[in-house]
Amino acid sequence: MARKTSKALSEYTWQCLEGKFAPEVLRAPKTGGDPHGVWPAVHERIVRYLLRSVAGAPWADHVALIAAVLSARRRDVSTVEQAVRTFNTRFCALFPVLGLNTVDEWNADRHLPLYLKGEVIAEDSRSLRFHFLKNYTTATKQVENWLETLPATEQHLYRKFVLPLANPFVVDGLITKREIVQHQQQVRKQETEAVVPRFSALRAEAHFRYNRLVRLRQAYQQALKEVLPDRSNLPFAFSYEEGDPPLECYHFRLWDRRSFVKTHAEQYGPTTRASANKGVRQYTDDRNDIFLEFVGSERQEEHAPAEGFWFTELLKLNLLASNPHAGTEEEVKTRQKWLRDWGYGTDKSDAITTPFATYTPGLLTWAEAERGASKFMSEAQRRTKGTLIPVEPLYAAAAFGLLALDILTSTGIHVTWNMALLPLLSR
Repeated sequence: MARKTSKALSEYTWQCLEGKFAPEVLRAPKTGGDPHGVWPAVHERIVRYLLRSVAGAPWADHVALIAAVLSARRRDVSTVEQAVRTFNTRFCALFPVLGLNTVDEWNADRHLPLYLKGEVIAEDSRSLRFHFLKNYTTATKQVENWLETLPATEQHLYRKFVLPLANPFVVDGLITKREIVQHQQQVRKQETEAVVPRFSALRAEAHFRYNRLVRLRQAYQQALKEVLPDRSNLPFAFSYEEGDPPLECYHFRLWDRRSFVKTHAEQYGPTTRASANKGVRQYTDDRNDIFLEFVGSERQEEHAPAEGFWFTELLKLNLLASNPHAGTEEEVKTRQKWLRDWGYGTDKSDAITTPFATYTPGLLTWAEAERGASKFMSEAQRRTKGTLIPVEPLYAAAAFGLLALDILTSTGIHVTWNMALLPLLSR
């Protein structure tokens, strides 16, 4: 039976929100929903979040209007998405503890100070509270400016969808950027003092793992020579031994899209099977990528269980890139729990963390999103017991990560620019 796939991102248009949000908001003047003008539309990614996570909330229409106005003012997608997510997640936490049931009960001048001073939800960090204030003041000011450009009759109509501005005399100075920076510097100092004695061990482990990836890449490239150019022997099985003397034997298979679908035909629908057999759509020659499956490993001499690779669980659970917040609600919960169990993110159940997101195609995870490679591999991983390995992206990330870790542990250079790469080698 074919697995039901999730809705394609490109199908999430503003019209998908019909019936879930107020029609006035969906057709707001001087936004992407304005039937009488041409304005930048809200990005599909944000529409999907609104539909899946915001619809039905007391603040749904207000947050949707923020998304529409910021998008119409040509704010970049990540800025709009951050604002929408911030409003939704913070309101989800704040409304219950403040005893609020409707947005009409929200009073920015009374409720924001309680949050900023830590009198409610005290476990939220200073940084989180500061960024909520920053997002709130910026977004509400933008929407207020938009509202003032409308005729008086429309201002009256849309006023009920506009969140109240925060009085700067009430919130200014309650939490400052300087205070946050000083706190973060102190925390970094304490954390650095704790890990400095382990730097040599970290470097040794990083070099060990990098060298294992080098040998994997060499074996992969050698196997490619056995199947190219005609690919008639796909799927192609091969193995190599790891260690000196050999401690484990690793077993692999090479596939391309067509051979994988044909072999797993019972797990794909008739349309997909027909496309693979005919070599059309996502199975044309230029999209028929070759990829590697790690089948498993076995111990050569000792009776201990085989270790395999340290990153297979990351791949099987689809934890690389921005995938930890994609998929069904249950899948997201499973991924976020795994990440929290390993020390990534926070203990808050509603906090979404993506520690392996590099935002660089071809680095750490599957590239060429426009050819559907990432989506195909994600779906293929669901249909096999092995682990599909993006060899070249992992190798590239490991090379950068090794360089970053060597520099960081030798010179103490600031770590912000390479935080996404270090976990690959040091987890």
